[in-house]
Amino acid sequence: MSPRCDCEGSVRAVLFHNIVSGAVDHFDRTLSRTPQRRFAELVDQWAREHDIVGHEEALRRAAHDDGRPALVVTFDDGYAGVHDAALPVLRERGLVATVFIVTRDGGALPPSALLHFEELELAFRLTAAKAVDVSSLGLGRLGLASGAERIASLRTLKRVLKCMPEAERARAAAKVFDQLGIDRDSLSAEHGRHERFRKLSRVEIHALLDAGWTVGGHTRTHPVLSRVSDEQLWDEVDGCARDLARGFGLTGVPFAYPFGGAAHVDPRAAAAARAAGFTCAFTTVPLDNNASTDPYGLHRFSATELQLKALDRGTTPAETTRREQ
Repeated sequence: MSPRCDCEGSVRAVLFHNIVSGAVDHFDRTLSRTPQRRFAELVDQWAREHDIVGHEEALRRAAHDDGRPALVVTFDDGYAGVHDAALPVLRERGLVATVFIVTRDGGALPPSALLHFEELELAFRLTAAKAVDVSSLGLGRLGLASGAERIASLRTLKRVLKCMPEAERARAAAKVFDQLGIDRDSLSAEHGRHERFRKLSRVEIHALLDAGWTVGGHTRTHPVLSRVSDEQLWDEVDGCARDLARGFGLTGVPFAYPFGGAAHVDPRAAAAARAAGFTCAFTTVPLDNNASTDPYGLHRFSATELQLKALDRGTTPAETTRREQ
C-alpha cells in the first residue's frame, strides 16, 4: 500500500477478532467473538454490495470509482479461530483477508499466551465473589451477582485499566485478582479449557499466508500506544516489525493499533509505524477511506457498525455508537 494514492472510490475495512465454530455464551457475544455461521452470513451479505478484496487490491481499485466500494476483512489479535473457522468460509468463496498478530521474541505470540484483558475476563468468569471494590480507580463497587452484571462490570474495568501505564495497570489488576480470589494457577488451568483464547500457531500463520492472506503487526503486548513512553512505543512497534521479519520473512506489511480509537492512537504511534517500515496502519475509527485518508490513520468499522451503516444510510459512521471492543 503506497503512502498516498489518487483514489476516487471508497475503501471500507471491517474488523473482527475471533471467529468460533462452537457454541458461544453471553461473554463471547459481548466481547467480539463471532459464530462461524454468522460470519458467513455477514460475508455473503456484504459481498452483494462490495467487492471483498485484500487491502492492497482495495486501494488499487479505489482509483477507479465504479460505484461498488471495496471491502477489506481484517482480524485483530491473531486468534486460532481465524484459521479454524474464518479461513474455510473465505476460502470457499475465493476471498482473502488480513490478520494482525501480536508478536514476541522473533515470532508470533505463543498459542497458549494470554493477553492482559483475557486474564481479566477469565477471572470474572471464575470468581465466586459478588462484587469487587475498585474505588481506588474511581469506579466504586462493581456488582458481579448476575451474568449481566459481571459483563457490564468487566467492560467498565477494562476501559479504565487498558489506558493506565503498564506497571500501574499490572498492580491494579493484581489487586482485583486478589479480591476475586483468583490466582495465576487458576487462570492457567481455566485457559486450557477454552479454545476461544488460543492464538495462531506458526504452522497456522503459514497456512494463512499460503492461502493468499496478509499477516500484519499488532505490537508485542497489546498496550494503548498513546499511554506508553517513547522507548516502549518503539519497542512495541519496531520490535513487532522485526519479529515479523525474523520469524516469517515479512516486511512491508500493514499494522493495526491496539484498541485503535482516537484516544488510543497519537501522532507518535503513527510516526513509529511509518519509521518501522509498516506500509499503513489501521485504527478503529468507523469511517470510509478515500484519497484524503492518512495511510497511517486508516479507518475500520466493527461488524455491528457496518450493519448499522447498511440499515441507516442517513446516519454517518461517526455518529454510530461502538458496540464492540
